[in-house]
Amino acid sequence: MHRKGVMDEITFKYLSAKRDLKPGRLYLLPKLHKLDPELIESVQQNPTLYKNVRIQGRPIVSLSGTVLERIGQYLDKFMLPAVVKQETHLRDSLEFINIIEKLQKISSLYRFRDDGFFIYNEGTDDEIAQFFEHANRQHALLKFTHEKSQTKMQFLDVLVFKGPRFRETGILDLTTFRKKTENYQYLERSSCHPSSTFRGIIKGEMLRFKRCTNDPVDLQTQYALFSERLIKRGYPKNEIKTVMQEVTAKQRKDTLMVKPKSVLMSPPLVFSTVFSRQKSHIKTNILKHWDQLKDDEEAKLLFDKRPLFAFRRH
Repeated sequence: MHRKGVMDEITFKYLSAKRDLKPGRLYLLPKLHKLDPELIESVQQNPTLYKNVRIQGRPIVSLSGTVLERIGQYLDKFMLPAVVKQETHLRDSLEFINIIEKLQKISSLYRFRDDGFFIYNEGTDDEIAQFFEHANRQHALLKFTHEKSQTKMQFLDVLVFKGPRFRETGILDLTTFRKKTENYQYLERSSCHPSSTFRGIIKGEMLRFKRCTNDPVDLQTQYALFSERLIKRGYPKNEIKTVMQEVTAKQRKDTLMVKPKSVLMSPPLVFSTVFSRQKSHIKTNILKHWDQLKDDEEAKLLFDKRPLFAFRRH
């Protein structure tokens, strides 16, 4: 392509740059959530049974550092803008929730990567089966599996179902979906992390519950279960309560708003150092006295703008 003048010099150098290349790495992610609930319970009661359990694996090929890595990045740069313009494209669960919240005409199809969510109000089970039979005949390497229900269906981290709101308004109900294999292994509070990390975990999860759950009573149940799990991981009740008050003060409609990406006029100033409890005071004191530091002549030499703080392990 470069010799024929189709590819410019900069692209050619990027794709053909000599570097330490390695072969791709194939590994499997066990699909524990696909196991039968009764089988999971049996293994929990008698761990020796796991030797006889056949677990499906999701094949993953890591191409990091391989000859295909930059080619993939190059193709992604041009394909992604076209993909996101498709009417059926879903960016994340937030976009999915916003669609469901406004959907009253129940006849639509939306895709997230290799998963699809299809809502229909016309057609029989036989017609749905024929639809997938037809789809599976189109290409030898493309085969579709499906689950169907007239009452509820899970998609991403959301469970969509026909509840009180649906019966009253025709808009489907939503709640947070949890896999049967969920063991709630949140970061232990005794871990050596900045306090902001623990607050971020609490706030992030509670905001997710608020986005994914439309019924206020159900939401309180989600909060109670989450708080119970956090307490078992060593989180103080006062810390949980403080963050919960902050989250409950927000309107759900505000959590569903897509924030526009901010355009940075200049790169951020990052103060990076190895984490320790003593060094965490550096961040606290600089931010606390920032109004004074920004006007100090000597401090300006160190921080010409408000810094971001990043702590690393090593």
